[in-house]
Amino acid sequence: MAHTCWLKTWTGSLGPPPLVALNQLQEIVSRGVVVVTLTDQRVYREDTLAEDFSSLLISMVSMHRANEESKLKSERLSAAWQAKRENAANHPLTSRCPAWLELDPEKLTFRVIEAKAKVVRRIFDMTCDGMGKASIAKSLNMEGEKPIGRSKRGWYASYVDKLL
Repeated sequence: MAHTCWLKTWTGSLGPPPLVALNQLQEIVSRGVVVVTLTDQRVYREDTLAEDFSSLLISMVSMHRANEESKLKSERLSAAWQAKRENAANHPLTSRCPAWLELDPEKLTFRVIEAKAKVVRRIFDMTCDGMGKASIAKSLNMEGEKPIGRSKRGWYASYVDKLL
């Protein structure tokens, strides 16, 4: 009984070169698996690859095109991140930052949110005084200190650990 495998594309962002992909395709279909590509609805079986040379050529061209598109995308992304890194002295790489900072969209710099930074400093002080993460979280919750992260339910030892 043959099994069917549906493929969206021949290669992913780090997919193999076309000849390697062809060898993998031959290995898969030789085990009785029917491969169907979603982009063009082509069906590949052991008998069709062996008997239909045009099917083999089409699969090779598709694999080559997918591999080239993947390389080009990778090169573009690498160049974009390289440009961001080169400009990092003047502008932050991303808007993501610790919870006690925020991005000033006009100046493209980070600024401290003093109320949240005060809590972070306090957590460091509590740690220096010998308190553990769970005790710090429990103490902040008992005092009603609003969490500075995404949590709406209170402080957790794991978040205290992340801050430290």
